[in-house]
Amino acid sequence: QLGLPPVELPVQLPAAQLIERRAARDAVEPGARERHALERVEGAIGLHEGLLRQVGGHRFGGIYSSPLARALDTAAPLAAAVGVPVVIREEIVEMDVGEMDGLTLAELRGRHPGFMKEWLGAGAGEVPMPGGESLAQVQARAWPAIERLRDEYAADAAVVAVSHNFAIRAIIC
Repeated sequence: QLGLPPVELPVQLPAAQLIERRAARDAVEPGARERHALERVEGAIGLHEGLLRQVGGHRFGGIYSSPLARALDTAAPLAAAVGVPVVIREEIVEMDVGEMDGLTLAELRGRHPGFMKEWLGAGAGEVPMPGGESLAQVQARAWPAIERLRDEYAADAAVVAVSHNFAIRAIIC
């Protein structure tokens, strides 16, 4: 518990559904990776519009974002809508996936055949991505940033932190 009151934003995240299907589609459909990039942009536009409708009338003490463009693209319109500047926090950037960046699931299995077994095993949080970070390392850098936000704001202040899949999972687990 961070001591911050939740702001209910019942917005469906279309990009999450796209990510789940990505690996299978990339493996069998030529050009799927390029179409996926366009679908992510279209999904993000829908997400932004949904967020902006939901936050009308809410007041935020601060809006923080990972430095990656996809997070800033979500944080900026939200910040503009509520009149609060976006503050970049490097610590909440997405997990460094190292050599896995841009690989399909089939390519990953071909280049790092034992990785998925380790990643899905009992000690998965300690297993680093090939050439990248582990979830434990992401948690070690991201959680203190969240604690600082908690400490910087009054208990009744709502704060937004825009981050990414693995970083969020590491923070909440």
